[in-house]
Amino acid sequence: MKKTILTLIMATLIIYILSANQNIFFYEDFDSSNYVPEGWSTTGWVRVTQDWGMGGTNCLSVILDEEGGHPTATVTLPTIGPLPPQAKLEFYYALSYWDYLYGGYALTSTVMGLTIQIRVNNQTLYTINNSTHNTAGFALREIDLSSFAGQIVTIEFNGLETGYDDIEFEVDNVKLYTTGMFDNDLAITSIQGSNVVNLGAEEMYFVDVKNIGVNFANDYVVKLYEGNTEIGSQEGTFLISQSSYTHTFTWIANKLGYNHLQAEIVWDSDQNLYNNKSTIFDVNVLQVGLEEIYIGNPDSQTTNFAVPFSYYYRTSISQTIYLDSELNHEGLISEIVYEFNGSPYNIVDPNTNHRIWMAITDKNVFTSLNDWVPYEDFDLVFEGTLPTNIPGWSEIVINLNNTFEYSSGNLVIMCERQYLTHFHLSNEFRVTNSTGFNRTIVANRDADGNYDLENLPTAREMLALYPNIAIRFGVPEVEIPYPPQNVMVEEIIIPVKAYVQYALVTWEAPEDSISRALESYNIYRSTEEDENDFASWVLVVSGVTDLEYLDEEWGMIDETYYYYYVQAEYSNNNLSDFTRSNLIEKKHIVDDSDQYVDILTTTLLGNYPNPFNPTTTISFQVDTDTNVAIEIFNLRGQKICTIVNDYFKAGKYNYIWNGTDDNDKRIASGVYFYRMNANNYSSVRRLVILK
Repeated sequence: MKKTILTLIMATLIIYILSANQNIFFYEDFDSSNYVPEGWSTTGWVRVTQDWGMGGTNCLSVILDEEGGHPTATVTLPTIGPLPPQAKLEFYYALSYWDYLYGGYALTSTVMGLTIQIRVNNQTLYTINNSTHNTAGFALREIDLSSFAGQIVTIEFNGLETGYDDIEFEVDNVKLYTTGMFDNDLAITSIQGSNVVNLGAEEMYFVDVKNIGVNFANDYVVKLYEGNTEIGSQEGTFLISQSSYTHTFTWIANKLGYNHLQAEIVWDSDQNLYNNKSTIFDVNVLQVGLEEIYIGNPDSQTTNFAVPFSYYYRTSISQTIYLDSELNHEGLISEIVYEFNGSPYNIVDPNTNHRIWMAITDKNVFTSLNDWVPYEDFDLVFEGTLPTNIPGWSEIVINLNNTFEYSSGNLVIMCERQYLTHFHLSNEFRVTNSTGFNRTIVANRDADGNYDLENLPTAREMLALYPNIAIRFGVPEVEIPYPPQNVMVEEIIIPVKAYVQYALVTWEAPEDSISRALESYNIYRSTEEDENDFASWVLVVSGVTDLEYLDEEWGMIDETYYYYYVQAEYSNNNLSDFTRSNLIEKKHIVDDSDQYVDILTTTLLGNYPNPFNPTTTISFQVDTDTNVAIEIFNLRGQKICTIVNDYFKAGKYNYIWNGTDDNDKRIASGVYFYRMNANNYSSVRRLVILK
């Protein structure tokens, strides 16, 4: 099958750059993700691959395959503009062909069978083909965009295969810049602060704003976000051209793991929006009691398939030395973290078993293929599965089964991927080169069975590198999930036609947790005699997000005394203890016409189920012939739709609503209100649509 691959190497850097008289307002090198970047659009066969760009960076690959029905492809940059005066587009590109003798792509100066058009607002400004390309390697191309000054532009790379042969088109370091200046242009030049903090810590972060436009700037706002949540907002200060100001924000770390801080300028007069946001500032939030030592170059673009675990073979074992001078710490090692780049096409079996040992060694390097640290020197610290079935970059956080006491000396870590009958290509870990010093020794094979650890074989190779690692010292202070408070239950009897009995359970929210997000509640019920027998409890409902629940099964259960129990569920499946209700007696209603009368009143009876997805039944009754209207509103009081608007005779009615608006479009999950109007009657109730 003949194919041509158009490869774009990019990653958004949305921050102002001033270099060599170039005011760069857009830049892509694609190193931050293994997926098509947000804001880009594509047609044809498009995917992201790795290690094809300049310096071994990622690639956006567009495969042109005439025989397979994909003869053309297009990659479109996000809409940009209005462009400043003297704007230019610049990129590096190279071409290669499939060399059957070599078994891979080789750079070429010949471009038979491929045409690449660079188009701006549907105008072809440059064409790469056999007559315009003559370099066997990366070449710089610059395109003048001065004629588009003041315009919003769409830039495209259009590829066309003519069926000649397999050709690869590679693009790197795509940027837009101007040698002039915008009249109004504010930029965030940096965000600074601690990047490793403990849970609950109050930290300060500093955002630098610079006026890089011609005119003075005022009436703007600077904001700081964690993800999509606004942390703070400050009015900007008056800035003349080329002056700067630092804004200080305070943030309380209340979510474990990586939190993504980003600053933004909001200014209606700004003509260049591509430098109004900072790059993402990652803050790693650790449990109280933990300290982290990071070893390696966090900006390293080098990955390796052999260490610490290899999925390229059916089993592997490695040893890596981390120097005493790098750790410079002492205490109990309780967690370690590796940086993993999972393949989206060869996902690692999640049942793969891993084992990790630690030891202290006098070695600084490995000197031969048999220079293993003896097995008897090691302590087993971990055995189990790891979340290596996630495509793209992720952190593999390993909570050690057994802590390791470290005080001094070089730390050697031995990692084993135990035998499975299959292997997975293109799954690698971030590593740092240790040029000239073999810090890692590796053995891997496809033969049946695991290695004999007491008689390790001659290694396959020694490597002048080591896996990047975060070593966490200390014992985390784990916060106990807080339970709900003041759980109460009461019986509700509705004496309308059928005698309906419900149990209404109410409770108060738990204390605020600093380490976990409260997600929902679970409700159980037991008889008085089974209070201490959890196995006999009945799960009434789970996933409740309100502070009340109406148990509609109450009318059908046996007569006796009952307790209800409410449990809070937090993020990462953390469950609180149960909070018990008051004791309530269940008695069946006796059909006593003197006590219960057949009353028909105009009433909005409610809806069931609630919460619901995708439909719920809204029940109402009217005591006289009348017009009835039922409308749905959001939390802001805005009307979403009218679901009932008709004339009804006296009686009881049920209406099934499917969660759509007046245009038959599904409305978003969340809390809504519905209101019934009939004659002089009006009533409002709440409903919840689940995801």
